[in-house]
Amino acid sequence: MNRPLSYFKDFKVYDENGNYCGSLKTILVKESETQNSPVEKIPTNKGPHRYIKTADTDKAIKWIIGKGFDVQFNENMQVEHKDSIHLKHTVNIYKKKISELIEKNSELTSQLLRLKTEIAPPLQILKSKREILDNSKPFKPHCGIYFLIQNNEIVYIGQSVNIEARVGQHWNENAKSFSRVAFILCAKEDLNNMESLYIDYIKPKYNGNIPISKDEFELLLKTIQK
Repeated sequence: MNRPLSYFKDFKVYDENGNYCGSLKTILVKESETQNSPVEKIPTNKGPHRYIKTADTDKAIKWIIGKGFDVQFNENMQVEHKDSIHLKHTVNIYKKKISELIEKNSELTSQLLRLKTEIAPPLQILKSKREILDNSKPFKPHCGIYFLIQNNEIVYIGQSVNIEARVGQHWNENAKSFSRVAFILCAKEDLNNMESLYIDYIKPKYNGNIPISKDEFELLLKTIQK
């Protein structure tokens, strides 16, 4: 049943912590233009706007409880005895529904956690700690010349005493496009000469074109061949 908003002035609204938030009338007036508001405009010949704002009692109570508020009303307000009983019943119904939904949400959350556990890989398909240790390999950084490759072309040549770490930096910087990598090991003291020889020989696009003279080329070769 639709009532003028003034009817709801004796409905007291409280938040989830029990703090008083004002009358239901005040909240309905403030939220009358929002989406899903229970407030309706009824045409009338009275008043400056030629309409009055009303709300269905059940819809208004369901709406405010659905927003997480509690609602109480003054039993001494001017309503018929049957209407008062109906209001109590309506409030209790919606409070019960909210409680059931909270309980159902908790149950679904527990089910989801159980499912995540059930779909985890069974322990029998995992390698044992002993197998992992037996198949381990010594690790040490590789020193040498590395080649970044894209579409079967060498696009960059570099040197490093820790090739894996340097290639990882290139990947994170995302400044050079490459999908594969190759490297040649060499002594630390030969890095500069080896890098220069490969760059002059292959001329990758990211290294630029820095020509080496014949004398410089022969000198580099002799230095490496010693």
